[in-house]
Amino acid sequence: MLAFTTKFNKLSKFQSFKNNSFLNFSQKSFFNKLRPDTAPGSLKGNGVIGIRREDKNRWERRAPLAPPHVATLVSRGVQVVLQPSTKRVFSDEEYKQAGAIIQEDIGVASTILGVKELPRNLLIPERTYMFFSHTIKAQSYNMPLLDDIISNNIRLIDYERVVDDHNNRLIRFGKFAGYAGMIDYLHILGNRLLALGHSTPFLHMGYAHMYNSLESAFNAVFSMGREIANQGIPAELNPLVFVFSGTGSTSQGSQEVFRMLPHKFVSVDELEQLVKSKKADNKIVYGVIASSDTYIVPKNPSKKFTRKDYYANPQNYVSLFKNKIAPYISCLINCVYWDQRYPRLITTEEIEESVRRKNTRLIGVADISCDVEGAVEFMKKTTTIDHPIFLYDVKNRKIHEDIEGDGIVFLAIDNLPSELPREASKYFGDNLMPWVEELAVSNGELPIEQQQKELPGELYRAVITSHGKLTPLYEYITELRKRRERMQKKNRILVLGAGYVASPLIEYLSRSPLNMITIAATDAWRAETLAKERPNVDSMFFDVVEGAKSSGEKSKLSHLISSYDIVVSLVPAPLHPTIAKECIKQKKHMVTASYISPAMKELDDEAKAAGVTILNEIGLDPGIDHLSAMKIIKSIQDDGGKVLSFVSWCGGLPAPECSDNPLAYKFSWSPRGVLAALKNPAKYLMNGKLIEVASGSLFDVVKPVEVYKGFNLEGYPNRDSLTYSELYGIPDVKTMLRGTLRYRGFSEIMKILQQIGLLNEEVLSELENETPITWRDLLEKLNPGTGKLEHRIINSLDLDIVDDKAQEILAALQWFGILGSKQVQKKRTAIDSFCALLEEKLKFGIGERDLVILQHIFRIQDANGKEKRMLSTLVEYGDPNGYSAMARTVGLPTAIATKMILDGTIIRKGVIAPVTPDIFVPLLSGLEKEGIVLNEKVIEEF
Repeated sequence: MLAFTTKFNKLSKFQSFKNNSFLNFSQKSFFNKLRPDTAPGSLKGNGVIGIRREDKNRWERRAPLAPPHVATLVSRGVQVVLQPSTKRVFSDEEYKQAGAIIQEDIGVASTILGVKELPRNLLIPERTYMFFSHTIKAQSYNMPLLDDIISNNIRLIDYERVVDDHNNRLIRFGKFAGYAGMIDYLHILGNRLLALGHSTPFLHMGYAHMYNSLESAFNAVFSMGREIANQGIPAELNPLVFVFSGTGSTSQGSQEVFRMLPHKFVSVDELEQLVKSKKADNKIVYGVIASSDTYIVPKNPSKKFTRKDYYANPQNYVSLFKNKIAPYISCLINCVYWDQRYPRLITTEEIEESVRRKNTRLIGVADISCDVEGAVEFMKKTTTIDHPIFLYDVKNRKIHEDIEGDGIVFLAIDNLPSELPREASKYFGDNLMPWVEELAVSNGELPIEQQQKELPGELYRAVITSHGKLTPLYEYITELRKRRERMQKKNRILVLGAGYVASPLIEYLSRSPLNMITIAATDAWRAETLAKERPNVDSMFFDVVEGAKSSGEKSKLSHLISSYDIVVSLVPAPLHPTIAKECIKQKKHMVTASYISPAMKELDDEAKAAGVTILNEIGLDPGIDHLSAMKIIKSIQDDGGKVLSFVSWCGGLPAPECSDNPLAYKFSWSPRGVLAALKNPAKYLMNGKLIEVASGSLFDVVKPVEVYKGFNLEGYPNRDSLTYSELYGIPDVKTMLRGTLRYRGFSEIMKILQQIGLLNEEVLSELENETPITWRDLLEKLNPGTGKLEHRIINSLDLDIVDDKAQEILAALQWFGILGSKQVQKKRTAIDSFCALLEEKLKFGIGERDLVILQHIFRIQDANGKEKRMLSTLVEYGDPNGYSAMARTVGLPTAIATKMILDGTIIRKGVIAPVTPDIFVPLLSGLEKEGIVLNEKVIEEF
């Protein structure tokens, strides 16, 4: 750093300085106006420094120079003009007494100093500005400001880039961010621990801005430390480990505060033993300094870590933070600079894995660096002094501000030194002073090459813009900006429908701020609820059936789709071909969880010609079943083996404790879809024999199924299984069956409901008119005859009314309320009206959960001719306080597939299913990250 000296040779350029360079403070007239011979403000230095009023937010009370600094400058002939402010930590009067001129117009100055960015409309053209511009990483939020700086021919000098020959910053608030961040975090830690059931001395700490001086805040830390020494840390939290990442001034400031507590520092290598030994002293806190050399290692084991090479070639290094440090942290104080070239401290995937394995102690993070999704990837946003925290709920990947809720608490205030404005301003001004006189007389009109000769190297290297363009050192911003803009291109996603599976899909896609999502549905209230509190999601009412009708050149559906990059269709399957045709016409991609119908299949050539991906069958069944089956089949075939038999069972069920009704079933998705599927014909292959099941006859071929002995299950075939022998690449298989799982007894009751006409799809006048009708009257209509209705129903089943089985059936019908005077909610057909009843009677109650079971059973022959039996099983329970298992296992694969199309992972065109490695491999990986994993094992060898 340059010594704090005066450059009289520069000042002597101006005659006014010759006459007035050693003014005495008693010359009161100087305080009220500029010297009459002062040159007008311009890029050519006129010896006047302007200090602007900070206006970024209400907490910004700092100043680049304190009154003592101004007094020194004035004594040396530099004139200082200050914008008045009633919230600046130093009063206008203090500055006036120091020799500053207080006035609104600071355009008389050639050089204007500030702390934070200023509103674009307040820029004064052709001046030198010096402030923290936050532009050197091509930060998107400040690119408009940079554009205006360039167009206004402003010379911008950034404090952040005033560095020495070793790239050490010379003008900074560094330690004060560390001081305030650590003080604030101790307060937050106390609140969070109380929410977790622990009263600790940390409760007695306030936020940094609550103290009238840094000394008062430090005294509070010392006092709290004495409480820790006397009272101790709760045993459940011991040892309480603070890890400080980085070794710069911010980290040093945080550590200074930490050292005021009773403490002990241990090395990274000692950390695991400290935690596992259970012998830590609970009357002290433990600290670890995680410098890069403690967890970064070369990929080549023969190489040694050097900081210089790491900074130059970060791609050649990997981080061990995940395993070496992360499992043992209580509190992470993150102070490291990060950009995309470097390994993260901890990723979202890693923290999720740690939570799943219960291998984390992490309570909270003070991210003083404030890099969103940076070194700590799950740091999702910055916070403010008014709202200093958020919690990241790892399990559900959600952020919220409830200190008592689930998650890891974050402090991420991006202007921490503002909480200690007086001391921080004095410290900063001390760092800035050696350069101010140079700036006051520096000539910004000189060509940039000549400025290099006039300015000290430290200042010259910090000149971002000059002469209406970026200077050579910062021309990289243009390309970086273009690259960022390409990366940050907004993805416009249209979701049609807002049904049961939409919630996890919307939550997953909305995690990326680059995804702009619109939910268009007939249930406008539910769509609006899904969009609520998600800034990148909005909703609208839209009826696909009505919207598809033409009105002029374009239908409303066509017009809607044209505004998006991809369409996710969650509406009933018969509508998919209509939507797909519009997507192909508009050259937009489409994703749906439904089967590929003949009508969809016919669009394959058109989709390929348009360069469009129409991805189907990407829910649970079909969907996850395809992915998991193809993974195993490909592995078997790659090893030279073959599949002899393939049986797959899948079902969505209530959890056993919730199966408390005659069907032992509840709906976590549309009842219409479930009932309609029961009427499908089926076809499958069993030991080389083709078996065909006529429409409406599924219940005649029901069989017991054993997945695990604790489940009492039955199954029936699902559609045409034979098509999948070709799709899966196993045409010579002897057994090919895909079936649906239910609890035993479901099919018997459902068959009776079918026999008495409740699955009838014919439109009935009684269900169209306005005359009320009871369920008993409807059954009389559907089951005409003489005698009592109950007797007719039982007789039609070849049972006697006094039989136990008959009474059991009647009790089931009574449970549904269809033998009495309950009014029918009319829906034109018996099946649709019955669906409305089932939605009422078979919905999940508060605190109840659902269950998804998927199992593939393979009989294979390996390359040596040896036969084996393999199982691949998924058992997934819903969360009573979160998403159902069905919603997760349908919504998440659909969402992940949508993301993969948008990011270019899926490039295959046409009407496709997820049965090729380029699709099923990354999709399975994505599902694993969300905690959806199938258990695979060989159970028999023959």
